[in-house]
Amino acid sequence: MITTSVSIEEVTQCFDICYNCFPDKVLACTEFLDLCINNRSKIHELATNENLCNPEYFENTMETLDNCRDMKFQGLVSALRMVCDNFHTKIWDVHFQSMSDLACAILALPSSHNEFVVKFSAYCNEDLSRISFYVEEAGNLQNQQSFDFIHAAMERGYWTFATCEQVLQFYTHKSNQAHTSLDTKDFLLHVDNTTMDYEKLERNIDRVLLGYSREHLKKAKKLVKRLEICKEISSYRIEFWQKGGKKEHEVTKLQTKEKTQVFRNKKLEWQQRLQKWNTTRMSLREKYPSLNYFCFCELRLLIKKLDDILLSDQSLWELHASRHIVPLLQRLDHQYSNGLTFLQEWKKVSISTALESKDQHDDNGYTDVEELGRIMDVIWKHSKNNQFTDIFTRYLLDAGKPHLIIEQSINVFYVYGLFQSFGMVPRAEHIVICKSTTLEEEIECLLFRAIIAAKTAINKKAPLYCLMLPENLPEEETAKKVVKLFHLLLLSETALQKLGAIPYSLVIISASPNNALCHTLLPFRFHRPISLFEQTAQSIFSQMYCNDWTSFVAQKDVNKKPFVQLYTSKCVGMGKSYKIRKDCEKASQRVCIAFNSEDIEWKFLVHNFWRYHPSQSDLAIVPNRQISDHDIIAFHLDLSSSISTEINNFLFELLFLQHVNTGQNILECFHVNHNMAFFIEIPSKLSIDKQTPQQLLYTLFGPIAFPILDVNTKNNPYVYGQEAQYALKWIREFNANCLKKYDPNPKNIQDLKLNEIREFIQNKLPVIASSTYLHQTSFFRYCFQQFLPIAQSEYIQNSVWIDGNGSCSNVPFKHMITKSVLQIAEDLSARLFGNTNAKELGDESAGEEEFFPCKKWRDSKDPLFLCNNDEGDKNSEATFSLLISDIEIIAKELLDVFKQLGFLLFDWNDDIQKREDAVERMTESIESDQNKKRERAELLFRVLGVPLALREGIEKELCAGEFAHYVLTFDNILKMVAIAQQIRLDTP
Repeated sequence: MITTSVSIEEVTQCFDICYNCFPDKVLACTEFLDLCINNRSKIHELATNENLCNPEYFENTMETLDNCRDMKFQGLVSALRMVCDNFHTKIWDVHFQSMSDLACAILALPSSHNEFVVKFSAYCNEDLSRISFYVEEAGNLQNQQSFDFIHAAMERGYWTFATCEQVLQFYTHKSNQAHTSLDTKDFLLHVDNTTMDYEKLERNIDRVLLGYSREHLKKAKKLVKRLEICKEISSYRIEFWQKGGKKEHEVTKLQTKEKTQVFRNKKLEWQQRLQKWNTTRMSLREKYPSLNYFCFCELRLLIKKLDDILLSDQSLWELHASRHIVPLLQRLDHQYSNGLTFLQEWKKVSISTALESKDQHDDNGYTDVEELGRIMDVIWKHSKNNQFTDIFTRYLLDAGKPHLIIEQSINVFYVYGLFQSFGMVPRAEHIVICKSTTLEEEIECLLFRAIIAAKTAINKKAPLYCLMLPENLPEEETAKKVVKLFHLLLLSETALQKLGAIPYSLVIISASPNNALCHTLLPFRFHRPISLFEQTAQSIFSQMYCNDWTSFVAQKDVNKKPFVQLYTSKCVGMGKSYKIRKDCEKASQRVCIAFNSEDIEWKFLVHNFWRYHPSQSDLAIVPNRQISDHDIIAFHLDLSSSISTEINNFLFELLFLQHVNTGQNILECFHVNHNMAFFIEIPSKLSIDKQTPQQLLYTLFGPIAFPILDVNTKNNPYVYGQEAQYALKWIREFNANCLKKYDPNPKNIQDLKLNEIREFIQNKLPVIASSTYLHQTSFFRYCFQQFLPIAQSEYIQNSVWIDGNGSCSNVPFKHMITKSVLQIAEDLSARLFGNTNAKELGDESAGEEEFFPCKKWRDSKDPLFLCNNDEGDKNSEATFSLLISDIEIIAKELLDVFKQLGFLLFDWNDDIQKREDAVERMTESIESDQNKKRERAELLFRVLGVPLALREGIEKELCAGEFAHYVLTFDNILKMVAIAQQIRLDTP
């Protein structure tokens, strides 16, 4: 803002000068300027009154006025919000370089909103002292209410804490969060009929502490102490259950009037309970190595799922196991597939006397977990996950200590270079990529896997384990817990003595040193360069995937491998999706998964990958869906232009680790099996042009190169199906002028041969001949949808218009309507997303050009016919609507025919002239005649096919409701029609 002090009178003099230069603009400001001159004190109050100028106090003031019984004050709220916001953002918070800039800003205020002057006038007419009085009184009232509530709470209130089921349900389903921080609903204070979470309670306590003297604060301070202890109790309970502690079904309740020591005892009870469970967990992980592939909550859920399957139809056990059990066990062994055997082993356990009576005899509540660990250890001992290959260079890392690598440009090939130096192909168990949903316990499992694998290593050749991107951990508290975990298991004196000479291999890779774990591990930073040679990369790829689709389909039962292929194109609309569907014809099941966002919804994606399977998450069976080990499952991954670099982590887990976990203690994962093929559609361009798709998708384009098919017109020629054949035969009849005299039916005309089609399109439709697969699809689909009713409608049969002499004496409607449809079809196709030719036609979205159908048809001398999609009466004949650019250029005889047939006739130029006249008269509405608006609405209803039941309600809104002042012009109608057609064509 300008620092020089200036009076409003001086500024007004500047406005007088401006008026001579800009009379129209200043005229609109006259009332506003008069208000400013006559209400200087009000403006000063607005700028200096703390209740109005301080953002924190302002919201409290608005809430107070809004709750006031005086209706006048309630109406003042909206006025104050608008006035304060505009004065601050446009005047007071702006630094002006000159008086002219200030004058222009003040002149612009009245036009900032069409009701600004009215709102400002309402503010100026109000007594501001009354506002301050009400705000102060409201504050005193709130203080008293808070004081009374706290006293009542200490006398008869009680605390309740969330149960285990509530805690797990909340943290499992909470979007993008999976940490142990306290949520406001995890414990509540109840007083009489009032329930309050701790955040609201803290605000009430603050009012009392600030508003009353010390002698009145004893009870408030007691409540504060109990509140802080309750927070800690709740925190211990949440962590206990998140880490798989034994469930508690009783509701924990604490009376507020209890002594503070009672609260401390409860806190100590839960603290000791958590410590004991942490010790038990650690011992179980050491005793049963297979448990280190799961968080304990996952183990509880796995046990429940096993029990549920055993209660289901026995004939479906193997099917359910292949969906719900085997993928989880493939964490231990990527080749494991015998889910039925595992179920039978678990059945033996479940019928044992010890487990049947575990509620009476199992005080620790983890006997079932031990039994599960015992069964899974058999799989772990025979696992091929840690099998070494002959492809290795040398050990770059020293065994028996963690290694920190800080590399800003981390990619999967850097990580593969590390594992290649060990002669390993990494599996899901070896790498944890930190995300916003990563739990501390997942990292705990990784550390235990690294230590135990080193203990059991042959010839002291321990496999490598890797923690990536710790800076992505969800919050600071989780990061601190991970640091403590490293100290507990690896870095403390006790840990070092316990590990002794165990040659574990662990690397932590971070893109940034600015996180707690990196700060701790800086003494272990590793600086030597790591690379992956192209020859080695290709050798690794050949071990994991088939090289081509033909060899994948022809695979025998031994050493079968999955398949991946990328589909690219130099421009949009080349038909990559169609090509993929065609290539997938040999697959038994095809699942299409679209990636339409920058964010990765892991749970949603994993669920989508299982759409092919008959067994659903609740063990329900999808009818008529069957699957076997020999079936080929094809996944079409459609990557949109809006993807971000985050998708690389997902693709790394899916294609390189071949296993995707959802995290968040959700028992859901997906494993890549040998009968699966992945067809990945690469976008031709990205929404943001800073990178090419190949640069952004570094996971797919690098040393480990997947097969790439560049889709073009040679390997993906357009297939002229039934819709295209119908449209082409009708267009050929049109070009031969047959539609002026006859009523041909394309269904009765022999299909065109491919060479005939190409020659015809090249000669008669050259624009379409040079367009892409997508644009041709749009053109022929639109033509088919329009030509079908033209051919079938009895209203426009030429036989109706032929006189006794056999000559056409009336209007050739079929020919005229077809001509109009072809013009529209070519325009719609030319304007599709990705059509490079469209750039030459201008950009309506940037305001560079009038909407293209409006400009073209406004200048056209031919009538514009719109084929109605009238769905109101399914039995009615096809009908048509008509727009004329200029009624003066249409022959009178033709106009008479149109009127006799009941066409809705609209004169485009007449509409434009009325709009210009309305603007000159500065009326509030361009279209004052609501009858004409109803006629245009009827046209829109017919063209779009709005159901009859909805038309009356929409018309009321347009003519008398919220949109009464909306101007339904022809260009608006055509825009809506064009949008609707694009939706019906299912094209961008």
